[in-house]
Amino acid sequence: VNLSNPTAATLADGQGQITITNDDAAPDTTPDAFGFTPVSNATLGSVQTSDAITVSGINAASPISVTGGSYSINGGAFVSTAGTVTAGQTVRVQQTASSTANATTTATLTIGGVSANYVVTTAGPTISISDASIGEGNSGTQQAMLTVSLSAASATSVTVAFATADGTATAGSDYVAGSGSLTFGAGVTSQTVSIGILGDTTFEPDETVLVNLSNPTAATLADGQGQ
Repeated sequence: VNLSNPTAATLADGQGQITITNDDAAPDTTPDAFGFTPVSNATLGSVQTSDAITVSGINAASPISVTGGSYSINGGAFVSTAGTVTAGQTVRVQQTASSTANATTTATLTIGGVSANYVVTTAGPTISISDASIGEGNSGTQQAMLTVSLSAASATSVTVAFATADGTATAGSDYVAGSGSLTFGAGVTSQTVSIGILGDTTFEPDETVLVNLSNPTAATLADGQGQ
């Protein structure tokens, strides 16, 4: 505020000023930390949706983006393109689980430079063993082959133990007792168990040998007995 043109006086301080104090907060687009509950034993190839997080700690629109999936704001459509979000809005993340057993996939949501992962791990495969039929022969040993299969390829190794047991056949006279373990490497879905069948010339009814599976790792038993 300037003074001028004094009469019967002189100016000693001819200018005053008014300071307007800013009472508005600076824009803050960095949200409070957030996170998502991981999912385990997901069905292969299934669509998985996270729990909702509520955006807090910002006072202006903040950029939002996702990798490995899509996101929804306030229950809207899921999108994978970048956008903006404001305080108080809710966000969910969605992704498709792997088509491989025991596999982990990750979708990462980023809001204003703060990120969190939504992690989904698929269920392990199931294990089954086939039956087999073989003529015993009159002498020597014939090999009966039983196939042990996984319901789906696994991203990690799967193991299972096997052991023979008498059905109506007797170990030592009708077959060679056996036991061991099988390892399915990543991507492998089939293994073979070989059981020695002892030949003889004795007339007798058809007999059975049991092959039992046990102690699976990274999998569960669907059919744990072959014969």
